[in-house]
Amino acid sequence: MPNVMEASNWVAAIWLTLPDSIQRRLAVVMALVKECRRRWLISALRQEGPSSAAAKNIDFVE
Repeated sequence: MPNVMEASNWVAAIWLTLPDSIQRRLAVVMALVKECRRRWLISALRQEGPSSAAAKNIDFVE
């Protein structure tokens, strides 16, 4: 089973072989996924309440 460093190197090698236009599109998709995950986490923590967020050391910064 490959370790994380090997996997990271493979991803970097594949990324560098992609055309610039595809790299830009994938970068936009990754940013959108990251933002959706952030919003989902904030929403889930708000439903649990502020004491739960404080216990997890998460600030509600928007």
